[in-house]
Amino acid sequence: MEENNLNDILGIKTSHSQSNNENNNTKYRYHALRTIAVVYMVLAWIIGIVAIITTFYFLSENKMQIFALVSIIVGGIVALGLAAISESIKVFLDIEYNTRKTSEK
Repeated sequence: MEENNLNDILGIKTSHSQSNNENNNTKYRYHALRTIAVVYMVLAWIIGIVAIITTFYFLSENKMQIFALVSIIVGGIVALGLAAISESIKVFLDIEYNTRKTSEK
């Protein structure tokens, strides 16, 4: 239950929706990949927040506006890249789950 709350806070959805007919004890496969996806998403948020903070810092300093621009651009690109990697891992896990469920039927 705590894992779902953490996923909700981070904006991470579970890889499949569990209906009332499905067994709630369904074990996920590839736990390491799930963990890596969460780590990438957390890093993306941290880098995005740090980029915003450093941008405001550089804007408050004299003659440092170019560093503020570089900070927000590089930080944004890195944060978006990490978020994209996280989402890509989750897409592959969803594909694996759907393929496994289809082959079980």
